[in-house]
Amino acid sequence: MAAAGTAYLADVAPDNTAVAALATQANGWTSSTTDAEAEADAQPTISALNALETQLEGTNWPTVAKGDVETLTTDVGQLNASLETLSTLNFLDEGTWLQSFTSAANALGVAAGEVRHDLGLPPAS
Repeated sequence: MAAAGTAYLADVAPDNTAVAALATQANGWTSSTTDAEAEADAQPTISALNALETQLEGTNWPTVAKGDVETLTTDVGQLNASLETLSTLNFLDEGTWLQSFTSAANALGVAAGEVRHDLGLPPAS
């Protein structure tokens, strides 16, 4: 179980860094930020989420964590899909996109908490 916890933390570390960097960039977005610029800002996070999804799917998780890891993997994919649509937004879609993104991010946070619990890790700080 300890090895699985260590592997999980190593898998999510680049993703956590990329998401934090994107959040900083997104806080600087203005009405003059183009959709293409937003997607370019999101590209490192998209890449990190793709890598995390692959790592989660390719790891042999303890039985107690498998179901929650599958949920987490699905949620990673949904968040990534939301980011990949940034370049296709227009002014009328922004609210809908933000709502979808926030919902996906919240679901991902819940799933990550469940996996951490399953693996005997403390809650994320």
